[in-house]
Amino acid sequence: MYLINNSFRSVGGYENVTGDTRKEPDPRGASKLYRNNGGSFTDVTEEAGIYSSIIGFGLSAAVSDINRNGLPDLYVANDFFERDYLYINNGDGTFTESLEDKIRSLSFSSMGSDIADLNNDGWPEIYVSDMLPEEEARLKSKMTIETWDEYDENVQRGFHHKYTRNTLQLNSGDGTFSEIGRYSNVFATDWSWAVLMADFNLSGYNDIFVANGIYKDLLDQDYIEQVANPRVIREMMEADGEVIMQLMDQMSSYPIRNYAFENRGNLQFVDQTIEWGLAEPGFSSGAAWADLNGNGALDLIINNVNGPSKIYKNRVLEVYPDRKWLKVQLNGESPNTLGIGAQLQVWSDDEYQYREHFLQRGFQSSVEPGFHIGFETAERIDSLVVRWPDGRTSRLGNVDLPANLTISQNESSEIPAPKPEGSFLPGDLNNTYNRCIS
Repeated sequence: MYLINNSFRSVGGYENVTGDTRKEPDPRGASKLYRNNGGSFTDVTEEAGIYSSIIGFGLSAAVSDINRNGLPDLYVANDFFERDYLYINNGDGTFTESLEDKIRSLSFSSMGSDIADLNNDGWPEIYVSDMLPEEEARLKSKMTIETWDEYDENVQRGFHHKYTRNTLQLNSGDGTFSEIGRYSNVFATDWSWAVLMADFNLSGYNDIFVANGIYKDLLDQDYIEQVANPRVIREMMEADGEVIMQLMDQMSSYPIRNYAFENRGNLQFVDQTIEWGLAEPGFSSGAAWADLNGNGALDLIINNVNGPSKIYKNRVLEVYPDRKWLKVQLNGESPNTLGIGAQLQVWSDDEYQYREHFLQRGFQSSVEPGFHIGFETAERIDSLVVRWPDGRTSRLGNVDLPANLTISQNESSEIPAPKPEGSFLPGDLNNTYNRCIS
């Protein structure tokens, strides 16, 4: 179990720390890794190579087999000045933190995160939310951007290249990533929390949902200018002494909409929030997806601060009745009965899709167990392979769509799963499929 934690120490007062501080364990508020012994847990943070310093302000963590070697890796999104962490699993109970070697730039105030394959090449991408507004008025009134000197100072102090915007890290398949958030037009979604990547419109590509909103506009520039005036604070103290509550009451509170980005292929995304019926303003934080009515389309459950939770019914099959879907439920062997960490590869005609079975996603949320895949035109699946966490595989072929399958680990074989070789382009699929079924 990886436990995200924050120091109790105020965010201020870190002016003299450097990136070397992350190597200094601190028991007063650090994140930790616990080994599951089967009935008990042991703190193995230091021996596993996990940072647990006082500067790690973790807000979310995402698990994925980043390098497709069969071992789950870990991405940790850190708020404030500390950079994110990318832990590569060494397979012996230890991890190697490798972010600076693999990622060139990242979000400044990393918040929610998720990992999934967005271009169907078999390599999972990393998406991290930040706080950059899209609207010009909110950009000017609710946000401060660091100066060049501040940016350069942070780099020199060892906090890497960080920018106030959402970041989308494209997995190149060679162990490195390219940041393409602006290219894909998913870089500005305001004060964002949960991030979910799934195929909401059953097109065969994973889309992106971002939950939004902050109940009090802590960064409102007019408010900051007002409370910086000593006379204002003195008047509050003379009035009734309830300065903190008065300061809170004077913060603006403006509900904003969430974001839903449709994946059009080629790493191009289109904002479809209004068209998909998800534009109701609020203060959303956690979010999860699940097929609540069993029709093959993923519904959304969204938590709202100081308001009721919302359930959004997915109506894609009313709009596109010809689209097909595949659901795969896993019966894993004890103790991992849900098959956490399993991988699914699917081939249909000249299309390929890859999924990973990690349920904790977004921000303080967990999604429905099982694999969910959409198909825009395919009528059947040529072949599918489930790779279980122990390396064994289960295989099926010639599956008519739509389909709701249950696959059991106790019926698996020792045949290894096919691995990605570069990118899965249409011309490569036949060879990959032949290896899969042989």
